[in-house]
Amino acid sequence: MDEEASFLLRALPSLDSIKLMRYCGDMSFQEILGHGTLRRLCILPGAQRAVRPFVKTREKIDSILAYCPRIEELTVSIPGTNGDFREVEIHRALGRMPRLKKLEIFFDCSGFYAWCKGGSSLQPTSPLRYADIQDILINASIDEPLIYSIFRTIIEASPREFPLQRLKAVIFDFGNLGVEYTADLDAIVQFLFRKWQYIQVQEMVMTTL
Repeated sequence: MDEEASFLLRALPSLDSIKLMRYCGDMSFQEILGHGTLRRLCILPGAQRAVRPFVKTREKIDSILAYCPRIEELTVSIPGTNGDFREVEIHRALGRMPRLKKLEIFFDCSGFYAWCKGGSSLQPTSPLRYADIQDILINASIDEPLIYSIFRTIIEASPREFPLQRLKAVIFDFGNLGVEYTADLDAIVQFLFRKWQYIQVQEMVMTTL
């Protein structure tokens, strides 16, 4: 489907808005970059273990910044990697987008991006190890001080001429915990599912949705 989406995007004239969900890969992403007139962009790829995942990296965010500098509203998913330097780099890259007014980040805590740390051959029927489940739960348990730090990193990287007006963070996608897991674990997952929103008026106002 990535190839079909890329053909469609290539055939269309320059667009003002693109919303691409589930079927998104490197080919369609490259075609998105050809729409330099974009003001609104939503990219939320799905996760099929049979194919290489499409993962947002700092380099991909930099490409959006370089080729689509007019974007004012952006919705993206980024992999949760325990708050390491790769996550921080992505946050700073998002903050550097010059005209961005509204940003919605979906933190993907599914553990599907283990290949970033050396690769994974897991199939949909393969149960995850305890270490994998632990990483997923750590990435999902984002509390208020941490989300404040993430927001602050993005805000401090933002150009002052066009300050970010609205920033929303969503913790999502626990579907890759394995084919079967207990009701107790499911209850933990549901408890950790949260949404955070920051609205810039005169000072930082942060709420749990």
